This record gives sequence, C-alpha cells and structure tokens, in this order.
Amino acid sequence: MAAAAFASVTLQQAWGQPAPKQPDCSAAEYRQFDFKLGDFEVVVAEGTPGTAAGTPAGKATVESILSGCMLVEHWYGTSGRDGRAHYYFERAAKRWHLLIVFDDGEVLQLRGRWTGKAMVFMGHGRFESFQGLHRMTWSPLPQGGVRQFWEISRDNGATWKTDFVAMYQRRP
Repeated sequence: MAAAAFASVTLQQAWGQPAPKQPDCSAAEYRQFDFKLGDFEVVVAEGTPGTAAGTPAGKATVESILSGCMLVEHWYGTSGRDGRAHYYFERAAKRWHLLIVFDDGEVLQLRGRWTGKAMVFMGHGRFESFQGLHRMTWSPLPQGGVRQFWEISRDNGATWKTDFVAMYQRRP
C-alpha cells in the first residue's frame, strides 16, 4: 500500500501535477492556546481554599514543539513537586487534549475546547485525593498573564467546588 502511494505521488510529480498538500499544524485551531506560551511565575489567586492569595505556587515554562502541533508546560512547584503538561489539538475530533504527568507518577487526562474567551478542559479522573469530574479553565489576562481556574465535582457536574486558582505572571 505504501509503495502504491509513493508511486502515485511520484507519477503526479513527474506529470507536472503538484503532490497533495499534507496537513500541518498551522491552522487557527492550533493557535488558540498560544497565549499560554512563555516563562511564568505562578501565584495562588483569591478563591483558592486554604491558601492566601499571592502565595507563590511555582514556576512554569510553556513551549511550542513539533512544528506547533503541541504545547509542553514544564512545571516546577514550590512544594518540590514537578510535572509536565502536554496540550494538543486533535484535528479529526476537533478538540483539545491535556495530559498532566507529575514526578510521583500521578496522571490526569482531560479534553478541551476554546470558548472564544477561554480554554476549558474537562474529564473524569483521580488527582491527588480527589476522584471525580475536573474542569480547568485557562483565560488570557492583560499584559500577557494567564489565569487558571480549577474546579471539581463529585456529582458529575451538578455542583462545583473551587480547587485551585492561580495567576501566571510573565517573567521578564
């Protein structure tokens, strides 16, 4: 089958016809989360239960890889817990995905979409001591900052409880 495809492309090129354009990651959908690219100091924001606003939470560097097909966040928490988050747009399903992996082996996977104002990821999973539905909303802020708002639901989304609110502030 691969030989037939190669022969078809070779014949098209030989006859002066352009080869079919291969899909890439330059479409607008792949740029929806680019506001999260950069180097950040992360502080706890008002609304996080049990932690004072302004408390340092960590540092993050978010980079674009694979020709713009994926964003990778390198997280360095003040608690000593480090992790990576992989964000990518799935062309066939027309949705975003988030895979978080921490240095203790904990993993969370969510699906997402751009709402026009924020990137919202949702999904069921276990994270730390919580098992249930997670909703994580990322919003761009003035001066290039980013707000993260993480909620959890034990009743499949009927009610939500704020778990973590953070402000990503760009490092100079």
